Amino acid sequence: MSENTDKLPMSSESESTEESRTDNKVTTFTKNRVKRTRAYRKLEKKHIRTRNIAGLLILAILAGTALSMASLKRVSNENRKLTHDLERANFQIASLSKDIQNLRRDNDTLVQGRIPGLIPLKFDDPFKIENQILKSVVFTRTNHNGKTRYEYLAVVHNTTQDVIRPASLLIFFNKLGIEVGKSRVAITLDFDNQIQLVALQPGESHSFTGSIDMISDDEPVYFKLIEQG
Repeated sequence: MSENTDKLPMSSESESTEESRTDNKVTTFTKNRVKRTRAYRKLEKKHIRTRNIAGLLILAILAGTALSMASLKRVSNENRKLTHDLERANFQIASLSKDIQNLRRDNDTLVQGRIPGLIPLKFDDPFKIENQILKSVVFTRTNHNGKTRYEYLAVVHNTTQDVIRPASLLIFFNKLGIEVGKSRVAITLDFDNQIQLVALQPGESHSFTGSIDMISDDEPVYFKLIEQG
């Protein structure tokens, strides 16, 4: 009896130790599972946040693409409209230019028919004259202090066998055929401002420059040459 009595306390202590070990194992497993759960939740939250950010970025890209396409379409439509307007304006300008040329030609015909011998005046363009003492003439236009001046450079040539004293008269007219100025060529002035004719030997040529004496502010459009030598 005494041996059995001695063994009972030892069995109770052993069971208590095993229960303690079991409790410790359960507690450790529970703690690890809690840790794993928390880590999973953190990872899941991070994944959800990343997914939301990616979704917002995709939406922003799609919205930006849609706006860019709409802007490009609007710009393309505006460019087509501007191109159409430019083509129409160029067509109208060409048509108006043609009408203006026709009007000028008709006006030239009327004015020159009314005043025989009129020649259209072109600036900085040499005008050559065949079989005349006045061989060629160039007209220039200058502007100084708001005032316009008209000048000429003429070349006179003696094609005869005699000594000549040429004196050509240039008369200028506006677009309506009204006289607006005149100038004499191949003359010089003496000390008393008296006109002196220049003598040319056979085969000799001479250049003269001078200004046009304007009697009107209208721009000269035509000129007429009258040989007086």
